[in-house]
Amino acid sequence: MSPSLIALVCFALCLSTRIKVEAGSSSQPFLWAKPGPLIPYGDPVTLWCRGPPGGHRYHLWKEGSSKPKSMHTAEGGAEFPISSMTKDTAGNYYCFYHNQFHWSVSSKPLKLVVTGLYSKPSLSALPSPKLASGQKVTLCCQSEYKFDSFALIKEEGANSSQLWESRVQADFPIPAETAAYRCYSFHSRHPLLWTAPSDRLELRVTDADPQDYTIGNLIRLSLAGLLLLILGVFLAEAWHSRRSHQEAAQKALI
Repeated sequence: MSPSLIALVCFALCLSTRIKVEAGSSSQPFLWAKPGPLIPYGDPVTLWCRGPPGGHRYHLWKEGSSKPKSMHTAEGGAEFPISSMTKDTAGNYYCFYHNQFHWSVSSKPLKLVVTGLYSKPSLSALPSPKLASGQKVTLCCQSEYKFDSFALIKEEGANSSQLWESRVQADFPIPAETAAYRCYSFHSRHPLLWTAPSDRLELRVTDADPQDYTIGNLIRLSLAGLLLLILGVFLAEAWHSRRSHQEAAQKALI
């Protein structure tokens, strides 16, 4: 093998190694929204992208756009404010950062949904919002519009929620637990344009054992009272019999 060919092979190996190292050092950024991914129409929202300390340029890209929405320079992260939520700002977003050598991989997609475009649906619990422990419950979301998709939100705090989405069916069988829920409806052709949220529905689970204990205690107390009454009758009869004998003995002495 000629010296020039050996040098070329070594250069290729070194270049391949450097590319692998740089690719491995490009950690995935994290993208989230404040106050959350479900934004009422007209309200502001801020998208935050965070990467490693080496990142110094950040791009935010909306799916369907031909170029990044905006670019900010920051150390470790960047924020992208949206002044007013509309139909056009709803969508799937990704962010990237650039370090000294290259652009990173994209973040996981963030689905930004605009709500309040239609009047709120109603949310009900079957058989009841008051449940016994272990009892099954189904939440039913109903809308006056002919939507074919529904979403159920479990409220777990000021800025957190759990989401279930359903196509066609508006019933959500869920575990019976004390929690609060809201639901939305929308059309599958416009999956990012939702109604206003339903009124808050609270489920309350009560343990059946305390009731059983109360009934059992009442039965035991009743039995104890009956036994005391019977004992009292026996004692009264014994006292009355003894007194009769004493009176008879006194009359015999006279």
